[in-house]
Amino acid sequence: MKKCPSCNREFTDQVAFCPYYGQTLTIYSLLDDKYQLEEKIGEGGMGQVYRAILLQLAHTYNCLLAFVIIHLL
Repeated sequence: MKKCPSCNREFTDQVAFCPYYGQTLTIYSLLDDKYQLEEKIGEGGMGQVYRAILLQLAHTYNCLLAFVIIHLL
């Protein structure tokens, strides 16, 4: 699921830009009600790396996290 940062409308992963505002869509996924994945920053043979925010600290600190999702067989 992707989301427009301007209008907050949600779109499927196949859409790259908001048809209403022309903004680049960001990946919007919430994990364990703690982490918000914002965009994929890398991908390799074993998984993907996403830029993420820890929601508990988002309003106090401006810290970004790297969240790695590894494919298991």
